[in-house]
Amino acid sequence: MINYIIKRLLVMIPTLLGISMVVFAIVRLAPGNPIMLEARGEGGAVDVRLLQDENLLKMRERMYGLDKPIPVQYVQWLWRVVRLQFGESMTENRPVLEMVGERLPLTLTLNVIAALLSYLISIPLGLVAARNRLLGGARRLVFDTGSGFVLLVLYSLPVIFVGSVLIAYFSRGGVVADIIEMDYPGWQWLIMPIGGITSMRSEGWSALAQLGDRVRHFILPVIAMTIGGLAFMAKLARTSLLENLQMDYVRTARAKGLRERTVVYGHALRNSLSPMITSMALILPGLIGGSIIIEKIFNLPGMGNLMYESVMRRDYEMIQAMSLISAALTLVSLLLADLLYAATDPRVRYD
Repeated sequence: MINYIIKRLLVMIPTLLGISMVVFAIVRLAPGNPIMLEARGEGGAVDVRLLQDENLLKMRERMYGLDKPIPVQYVQWLWRVVRLQFGESMTENRPVLEMVGERLPLTLTLNVIAALLSYLISIPLGLVAARNRLLGGARRLVFDTGSGFVLLVLYSLPVIFVGSVLIAYFSRGGVVADIIEMDYPGWQWLIMPIGGITSMRSEGWSALAQLGDRVRHFILPVIAMTIGGLAFMAKLARTSLLENLQMDYVRTARAKGLRERTVVYGHALRNSLSPMITSMALILPGLIGGSIIIEKIFNLPGMGNLMYESVMRRDYEMIQAMSLISAALTLVSLLLADLLYAATDPRVRYD
């Protein structure tokens, strides 16, 4: 096992190097650069002096090393990364890691809650659907076919549509919110904030009230993030469990007189976790990348929003740093998934 882990870690080095080359080339070859976007006003107010003074423009490019050939820029950037120096944001003039540290807690919270909800709901749903499919009759029609249809519809809904519908119906000024305000004033707590993470007047509130206010701001984004993952994981759990419930070892366990609970949870469920572990491996890099669409719709200052702003402003240092960190986390996640395979499936060995 130790030898396997060491080999995988060594393979990560050239993999990250290749990823960094591709990301660096794509970012640098994209039209426009942060200096020109700033001068033309695409990253904020128009800087007339910078736009008209060619010498000043060249001086700014020289300051960030943009006047050098792309291979030279890459080597210089890679040397800084090896020393764990990710540089400063070209648009904010602040350390990249400092800005990432400010945005990370919000994205971390959103993704962890959404992932936990997805797994806690999807695995029981998949188990119920798989068991009732084998029973047949009306229970199969309701619990397997019916739930499968609903999950397919939920999985087909684009996240931007789900988020927009939630805002249109449940936030202040929405359809449901208007009905509550007119006819059910006692149910005002069901009206959700439209975006952000805190209310404008929450500074003078008590700690408990501020906590409740932040929870309310998280409800709609978490629901929007959970629905797609929940539907996918439930279908995956159902398929995997159904396959294992029809295996010979399950029939043997039942023939030995073991209780159904032991057969399902002690044998079939454990051997059905491998596909779900593969999906779980994508959670860790998602904590850095975040959900760009969700964070933009709900105006959340997280990692996804930061990445979007960086791309729009051509903030090279930020884009390269976040891409490299996300790639490293993806590789680490895949390694952890392989180790979890060995822990959950006795047939998997890495000796």
